[in-house]
Amino acid sequence: GARGGIPPTLPLPTHGESTFGLRPFVTVYDAIGDLVNRPGPGSEYTPEVRRWFELVPPGGNWRDLPKALQREALGDRSYDAGGGKTGFYRRLHWDRPAPTITGRANRKGSALCHPTATRPLSVHECARLQGFPDTWKIQGSSAQQYQQIGNAVPTHLGAAIARVLS
Repeated sequence: GARGGIPPTLPLPTHGESTFGLRPFVTVYDAIGDLVNRPGPGSEYTPEVRRWFELVPPGGNWRDLPKALQREALGDRSYDAGGGKTGFYRRLHWDRPAPTITGRANRKGSALCHPTATRPLSVHECARLQGFPDTWKIQGSSAQQYQQIGNAVPTHLGAAIARVLS
């Protein structure tokens, strides 16, 4: 039979709410907090995109913009499109886990804005959030490096999958 709705063939979660006796999630601060003063090279926002991000609080996204500005920020096509669009103008929060790392750090629809600085996460910060050791070297242009990191399976997820399959 299933345990708590989870089929017995699947491993139980290891991280989550402490009230369930699980280990805490790794937060953005845990992963990159020590890089605040030395983030390394990265992309920049255009002045227009930066303008919108300056209005988004840590942990927020486009929905935190004033209602009167949301359509202008997203553009008619994106605003009218279906779906939650939670990736648009997303600013990370120090005390929460990071969302999926994208291959395009400076786009309004897939950006990952630093929690306190109004800039995209650096290549090094994205690599850290994916679990890459600092000793790993990512080659190519900045855009190619972001793309490689965003396309990669997070190292800890890959290890967990390997454990289940072995």
